[in-house]
Amino acid sequence: MRTRGPRAAAALALALSWAAPCLSRSAGDEVVLVQQASVAERHASSAQAQLTRLGSRLALESGVVPPETCDRYPAACKAPFNCHMHTHRSVFKDMTQKTDGHPNPNAWCHTPYLKFAIECIIDGDHVKAAHSLYDVQSEKVRNMDAQYCFAAGHCNTSTSDPERFKAFNRSNIGVNTTIQEMEEECNRIYGEVWKHKALTDFFHANADGMGKKNEYAQMACAMGNWHCDATYCREFYCHDEVWSNTYWYKARPGGKPNPHYPPPKK
Repeated sequence: MRTRGPRAAAALALALSWAAPCLSRSAGDEVVLVQQASVAERHASSAQAQLTRLGSRLALESGVVPPETCDRYPAACKAPFNCHMHTHRSVFKDMTQKTDGHPNPNAWCHTPYLKFAIECIIDGDHVKAAHSLYDVQSEKVRNMDAQYCFAAGHCNTSTSDPERFKAFNRSNIGVNTTIQEMEEECNRIYGEVWKHKALTDFFHANADGMGKKNEYAQMACAMGNWHCDATYCREFYCHDEVWSNTYWYKARPGGKPNPHYPPPKK
């Protein structure tokens, strides 16, 4: 029998628990049981497969802020995070509604990357935050992140046409950039779009949307970490030989893939 990883097993167990009340226990219903289990497994597999930078859809939707969060991360229960007052329903629909169109770090309270967000937004240590994020990413998500870094423009420091390609200019973004300065850049590049993003948008967003159309970047603005994403990209992807040769074309309008560096198989 093919073995499953712990995350897949957990997902299957949860899905089976949903299906359990519908299963008949009478003799002769073995076929029904098998069919129900098969459907449940497909449901769990589908939810688990919807992988995003914030983890799987199943984990995100079923997750809650654990009781020990305030003890483990005291800063999480202070402004601007206020995880002790977190209600995931609001950020699922519109992350900046509660903050009048400004970045809302409270959205991080429902993700497995709270440490990264605190180091970025409260501590202002972009490099440390970048390493914390990279250390917990799987290879599959790193591949997703690499595409995001180049396509969003985080690896660019200038552009030949600032007006037309304003998303491809990070010359004024560095390790000392504040969240207020980040917000100004988000407004300059994306206009009002980023202010109406929902946490659930991650489930259907493409990592490699080009420039100002990149939804991952727009959501990073809404969550308050866009400037730290730029540092993260520079630390691990922009100057990496393999990643840059594989995806640098995404940072150039009209760019073509390098045939000698095909992207990893999905």
